[in-house]
Amino acid sequence: MTFDFLVQLINMGLFKNNFALLFQFISLITRQNAASAPSLPSAPPASLQLPFFQGKFGAISDLGLIKNGTTANFDFNASNIPKQLYKSNLPERNTIGKRRSYAFSFDVDYSSFLTDEKSEKLNTFIQLSGLSKDFDLYFTQIDPRTNEPFRNGAGPIINARSSTNFGIEDESIFVALEAGKYYVEVGVNQLVGLIAGDDNFKITIDTKSFEQSTKLPD
Repeated sequence: MTFDFLVQLINMGLFKNNFALLFQFISLITRQNAASAPSLPSAPPASLQLPFFQGKFGAISDLGLIKNGTTANFDFNASNIPKQLYKSNLPERNTIGKRRSYAFSFDVDYSSFLTDEKSEKLNTFIQLSGLSKDFDLYFTQIDPRTNEPFRNGAGPIINARSSTNFGIEDESIFVALEAGKYYVEVGVNQLVGLIAGDDNFKITIDTKSFEQSTKLPD
């Protein structure tokens, strides 16, 4: 049924003094047209292009400068995920053998504290969500002399914080950051067998929620 046909029925006087029936016909035609209308394809996700620097153990993608009172989200999927993997060298208690890892860095400088002159550290949540696989989250500081994560001598990375929930549960770390450069690693849990499919995850660096939750009302 079309609206043209409905107009013909109106001209024939079928709905004279019967507006309830007219509204029923209009609703029926609207539902039919909506059901038959072709759905438009969703727009492809915008490509997330990140600069990276080549470290000794692989490429580290740079998430940029993190400031106070902000929430920065970085959504990674098969179309924009860094192609350069990092050769993880975390302590053996945290990983078994070789693991597939994505390495990221971000900066905190003194300009990051300008929104709160009394602050000497950024109270920060680093979160991992939207996981397509059992990813774990690791965090430490980058040594400015080597531009690599701090290590125990020539040995493994000094793992300052980690979140290793099982399965695709969100991961979260809380840290109080001074000015410096920091390292975040997202790696597939080696205790879980190889899983086919794309690697998808979102990194959130949140320096706003802690201050909001602890601020006393006026």
